[in-house]
Amino acid sequence: MTCSSMQESILSTASIADDLVKKGQGHFQSVLNCPEPTVTHDWIDTHPSLQLPMNTNSISEQVSVAVKQLKNGKAARVDNIQLEL
Repeated sequence: MTCSSMQESILSTASIADDLVKKGQGHFQSVLNCPEPTVTHDWIDTHPSLQLPMNTNSISEQVSVAVKQLKNGKAARVDNIQLEL
């Protein structure tokens, strides 16, 4: 490859990069400079009936059952937690 063809290749690549930068700038200017939304929602004041109930009793029951199913005399695993409680 000659010096002049390398220069032409570099200039061509630079002009392509400039075109891409200009397209990106135009895109993000239109996206980021859009008008404020007309409808908004205040997520902090969510109605209590819309919140999901959390039944902590069933979770503690599930943990109790799982602990009772653990077998004594087994070696600790990678997490180094002993199974004997």
